[in-house]
Amino acid sequence: GEVWRFFLVRDKRRIFPAVQLTEMEHSIIALSAQGLTTTDMSERVHITEVTVKHHRTRLFEKLEVGNITEALFMAINDRKL
Repeated sequence: GEVWRFFLVRDKRRIFPAVQLTEMEHSIIALSAQGLTTTDMSERVHITEVTVKHHRTRLFEKLEVGNITEALFMAINDRKL
C-alpha cells in the first residue's frame, strides 16, 4: 500500500502516541508522505507557505528529528510497516 494512506487512516493519537501533535501537524506529515511540496500543501490546506514551514518545524521539534524523511521513517518504524 501507499505510505501516505497510513497517516490518513490511523487514529491520529496513535501515530506517535508519546507525542501530542496538532491536527495541522498530522496533516503536514500526511501530505508530506504523499510527496506534496510546501507550495502544494499550502494550497491544499489554505494556509501560507510560511505557515506550512512553521508547522513542519514544530513537528520536527516534537519528534526530535531534523527533516521530514526522518519523521516519516520514525512513523513507519513505530507502526512496524
